[in-house]
Amino acid sequence: MADAVAISTEEAEGAGLRYVTDEQPGYTPKVKGDGFEYFDPAGKPIK
Repeated sequence: MADAVAISTEEAEGAGLRYVTDEQPGYTPKVKGDGFEYFDPAGKPIK
């Protein structure tokens, strides 16, 4: 599994992205109507 993470990290960096895991708090989408609403790690809506 560590090899898969290393490959994913390299691919993300090559595409100009940053690889993160879901082990740390981050932005969370929740369904709202026909779309989504996004919340920060503290649970506050992002506008």
